[in-house]
Amino acid sequence: MLKINTLPKTGGDTLWASAAAAYEKLSPTVAAMLEGLTATHDGNLFHGEAGRLGIAVRETARGHPENAGPDLSAEHPVIRTNPITGWKSLFVNKAFTKRINGVTKDESDFLLKYCTDLVTQNHDLQVRFKWQKGDVALWHNASTHRASPPAPYPLLEACV
Repeated sequence: MLKINTLPKTGGDTLWASAAAAYEKLSPTVAAMLEGLTATHDGNLFHGEAGRLGIAVRETARGHPENAGPDLSAEHPVIRTNPITGWKSLFVNKAFTKRINGVTKDESDFLLKYCTDLVTQNHDLQVRFKWQKGDVALWHNASTHRASPPAPYPLLEACV
């Protein structure tokens, strides 16, 4: 969830893409292959940005007891299934997914580009949010991804 308190002078729109709709664009053969794979996600870039902003990165449990400590990397399935709806979704992100595990580096690079292109190049599964002062946006991270490159971090300073 984000609430915007101060609008940037220019820009600031946010794009989200349905990872479930991206999964539906996969052929059954590719979907079956990806369902057996995991990927390494790395958010350690936040340490530098948090330091620049004078914000401490919490090292105690962040939502799950195993999600604690200074390391902000984790391994996740490439295809996730929502436990409530049963919908499958593609769980890769250009900014954080660094490698698909269990394949060669070349294969990982190829698969990651293909998967992230599904999210970023298919406008039919995206929504654009044009912020106005006081707006609040809600989304579900398990089935939605940012479809646009990360905004400059100063925008985050305007959000609570």
